[in-house]
Amino acid sequence: MDRCFALCLMIGAMLFTVTSGADTTCPMGTYKIGDDCTGICGYCLDSNMTVTGCNQDGGECKPVENSKGVVEVFCKVGWKGAACNQPLCFQECGSGTCIGVNVCFCGRDINIVGPQCEDIRVRGVVGSIAAFATVTASIALCGLGSKLYKRRKEGASL
Repeated sequence: MDRCFALCLMIGAMLFTVTSGADTTCPMGTYKIGDDCTGICGYCLDSNMTVTGCNQDGGECKPVENSKGVVEVFCKVGWKGAACNQPLCFQECGSGTCIGVNVCFCGRDINIVGPQCEDIRVRGVVGSIAAFATVTASIALCGLGSKLYKRRKEGASL
């Protein structure tokens, strides 16, 4: 019984030592925020242009020396910044915000839509004017047609 108890204490102490170490490294693609590996790395590339991990302390990409001897950060296409976590939109987002590669968030206003976050109210006004002109022309032509029909039925010549 004493041996079993001592063995359980030893195993518990070893597990505690392994899991509670302050110098644990984070899994690939994450970095430390406080004591936990809850930060998500950006889209960092190494010198072979393959996705790599980031700095474990701040999440920034590891600088790489390029072919000319200049040290710089390489990001996957469509991303920028020291941590490669700022998206690029190659089209203009207008009044919106770039939230992903070529993805614009236009906000909560339902009148701002489309890839460039355009205001549809302007197109709506133009459409209303076109519809009004069409209805007005239709009514005018129907009225003229009605008068012509009435004259023809009465026997009058055009």
